[in-house]
Amino acid sequence: MVPTSGAQDIPAYTPAPESPGFRLPSVGGTLTYAASASESVALGYNGSNQTYESTNVSGDLAYLSSSRSSPFSLVYSGGYLFATSNQPGSFFHNLAASQVFVLGRWSGVASDSVSYLPNSPVSGLSGIPGLGDQGVSPVQVLQGDEGGLYSNYGPRVTNTVTGTLSRSLTNRTSIFGSGSSSIIRFPGSDAGGVETNQVSGSVGLSHNLSARSSYAANYSFSRSTYPEYTLAYDTQSFFVSVTRQFTARLTSNASVGPQLSSTANSGSTLSVAASASLNYQLGKGGLGVSFSRGVNSGQGVTTTGTSNSLSASYSRSLGRYTGFSANASYNQFSSLPLAAGPETSTNSLGTGAQLSRSITRKISAYASYNLQRQTNANSTLAVNAFHGTTQTLGFGLTYSPMRPIVLGH
Repeated sequence: MVPTSGAQDIPAYTPAPESPGFRLPSVGGTLTYAASASESVALGYNGSNQTYESTNVSGDLAYLSSSRSSPFSLVYSGGYLFATSNQPGSFFHNLAASQVFVLGRWSGVASDSVSYLPNSPVSGLSGIPGLGDQGVSPVQVLQGDEGGLYSNYGPRVTNTVTGTLSRSLTNRTSIFGSGSSSIIRFPGSDAGGVETNQVSGSVGLSHNLSARSSYAANYSFSRSTYPEYTLAYDTQSFFVSVTRQFTARLTSNASVGPQLSSTANSGSTLSVAASASLNYQLGKGGLGVSFSRGVNSGQGVTTTGTSNSLSASYSRSLGRYTGFSANASYNQFSSLPLAAGPETSTNSLGTGAQLSRSITRKISAYASYNLQRQTNANSTLAVNAFHGTTQTLGFGLTYSPMRPIVLGH
């Protein structure tokens, strides 16, 4: 429900959940909601030998307006983690809103997303493992930084404002542009993250070759700044992309192009950026695989570097009352040769699975498992990076009516 801002920013496809529990609305003029109570246990908390236990209460809310030409959407996820071990409890909040508008041949989307989390986002709508929202599309926070870099500190505040605009030139050809502004902040005296500002923009031309195939070319520019280090990284990219719908269920997208990163004092680095995705809609679920390579702002762990990310997700209904969802992602990150600040080379792996079962028409139970593993080639320098392995088990109950609340027609 939050648009991407460039050809390199293709996130991992997340199928619509077929399992019991919270669902995003698919019909205009409706509102969906859910409330959950759960217990989670993290083995190897923060990559150490500690065990972290938490009793959690959480809620989800989503609204889609009834307008067909200019719909408004809103998604919220939040709650409180009552720590039962020697760790403090914490609130968490995620909120995203977007508005589509159409004026003649012009169309666009304006959106804003903000989050407050006790740690780096991991999985699910909330970004916190063990809450029963795995398989629901996450509230995207920082455009182009889908590759996971895990941190071992918190809390963190993020905010992204995005705007996109396009105009039809002919029945098959259109021009488009976008812009976004993002921040990462770490409030509190004990926070040790790398605070980040990022602005970006892009402009391009797209052409529909047929009903199933389209091509596009675009130029994008982004600047990442880090107040602590008083420096800025500029990245310029040119992409050529192809979108192809092979069947009614199978679609793909691929893009590739040169990418130039530079700073005022350290020269520049030229590389190749690329992305690709393949999505397949199953009869009772979906499967998606994606790959991306390009410059990453560091996600509050370090300064600018290059990421190679591979991710996959799967969901399926196992009968009338049971659902299953799973996801996996791998990310390799290396600081650029011209980087300053805490340099690092990391390999990150994240996996998760959730099984849900309806108890009544409104109440379901779930069990989930998540794994985070990250290794740092120079962990003594990357003091903000998570290092080690954490496994999280979650169990809980979710109250969510199967029928949405109708607010308009």
